[in-house]
Amino acid sequence: MKLFPLPDDYGVTSVPNAALESLLVPDADVHQVTFALRTLWWLERSTTFPKSVTVSDLRTDRTLITCIGPAFDSVMDAVCGRGIFIPTGMDGTERLMLNTVAATRGGGNVNDQCADDATNGWDSVARAPGPADAFRAYEQNIGQLTPMIRESIGQSLQDFTDAQITQAIRIAVENDARSWAFIKAVLKRWNREGIPDEREPRGDAGGSRISETELRRYLERARTQ
Repeated sequence: MKLFPLPDDYGVTSVPNAALESLLVPDADVHQVTFALRTLWWLERSTTFPKSVTVSDLRTDRTLITCIGPAFDSVMDAVCGRGIFIPTGMDGTERLMLNTVAATRGGGNVNDQCADDATNGWDSVARAPGPADAFRAYEQNIGQLTPMIRESIGQSLQDFTDAQITQAIRIAVENDARSWAFIKAVLKRWNREGIPDEREPRGDAGGSRISETELRRYLERARTQ
């Protein structure tokens, strides 16, 4: 398969700087580098919240089978030992998650049988079906879905539905204010005043555009930050 030259709409996989620093060392093991990069590729395409990949998917991945083969378990343990990923059994399935503060706070270690799922505040979110639409709408219309923005969207999904957040993203696009800060401002207004469709019916003339005064105030705040 021809890989280069790249097409204009080439895909991108985010690689955390910390992962590169951990892997690109003088004694780097090529199998560990391959495993880590391929796992990050899987995580980038995950539609679950929080992002995760099943170990069974990794075991059957053609790239990993070809490059690592029977050394899979030892290589996976070594990469996790570097702190890049943490294992989790959040839905009864062995998975890997990127080792972030949020994941650590959630007690993701699949071997920790003493974790109190009822009190760690993470289990209910992790078991929920992945709300892919809001994440996809953000990536397609606003910009790169960073871990912090993904977590913030996930928190907003506790107060708003997937469709409502997608509608807030649409409002940001229609007002030419493509940022998560603007979308959060719309959600905060809805939380304070109620969602427009729930307050009163609006005709097509009203659309979903916010007032020019509110938009101007937002842009002025954005310039001063």
